[in-house]
Amino acid sequence: MTERGPGSVPVLHHVFPRAFASDYLMPLPQLPKGFLARAVPVLFPMQSANRLSEDSRRRVLVCYGGKKDAWPSVKVLHVTVHYFPRDGYNVVRYFACAILLAAWLQAPFGVRARTLAAAVIYSFIELSFTFGERGRPYTSAAQFVANLIYTPVLLDVYGARLLSSPLWYIALFPINIWILEIIEGLAIMTFYQGFNVAWAYADYSDSLCRGLIRIGHAWWWFGLGAVCWVLETHTKFGELRGSV
Repeated sequence: MTERGPGSVPVLHHVFPRAFASDYLMPLPQLPKGFLARAVPVLFPMQSANRLSEDSRRRVLVCYGGKKDAWPSVKVLHVTVHYFPRDGYNVVRYFACAILLAAWLQAPFGVRARTLAAAVIYSFIELSFTFGERGRPYTSAAQFVANLIYTPVLLDVYGARLLSSPLWYIALFPINIWILEIIEGLAIMTFYQGFNVAWAYADYSDSLCRGLIRIGHAWWWFGLGAVCWVLETHTKFGELRGSV
C-alpha cells in the first residue's frame, strides 16, 4: 500500500481529520498525545507508518488493497464476495454456511425481515463510509451474512433492556457494536485462515483486537445508536419485533 498524494486524500479525511488520523493511510503529521493517550496507552497506542507491523499491514491490504494484495473476490452488485481459501476445509465451510442459512430460514418472519433489512441498509452505509474513509467503496458478503445472523443480538437482546431509556441506549451503543465487531470478526477469521476480509482497522493508532475494533469510531456508533433507537421506536421496522 502506497502513501496517498495530497490530491487523492479521501473526503472524510478532509472533513474529520482527527477522526481519521492514521499515519499509514496518508501522510498526516503525528497528532500530539492527549490526556487519554498518556493515561491509558493500551487503549491509545500511537502508531506511525514506519512502525506498522507486517501483520497489521497485511490485514489492511486483505480488505482494501489492489488485486495483487487483496483476498481473491468477485463483485456481485455492490457487494464484494470473497472466495474461500483452497486448503481442503471448504466442505466444512459450506456445511457451516448451510446450517446458518437453515437456522435463519427457520426464524419467524419478523426476525428475517428485520435482519435482512438491517444487513441491506448497513451494506450501503458501509459502502458510503469506506468511500470517504479509504477512497473507494467497499462492503463484503462476509459482513452481510454475519449481520444477518447477529442482528437479533445487536437490536433485540440489547433493546430488550435499554430501548425504554434512549439516553442509555445511545450511550452504550458503541460497546454493543464493539462486541459485534469482535464476535463477527473472529467468526469471519475462522473462514479465511485468520484474516478478516470484511473490515480492518489495524492501521489506526487506536485499534484493538488485531484491528477488529477502533476506539475512535465511538462517535459514529453513537450516531448509529440514535438512528437505531428512532427506527425501533418510531417506524415499521420496530413494529416487526411484534412478529418475532
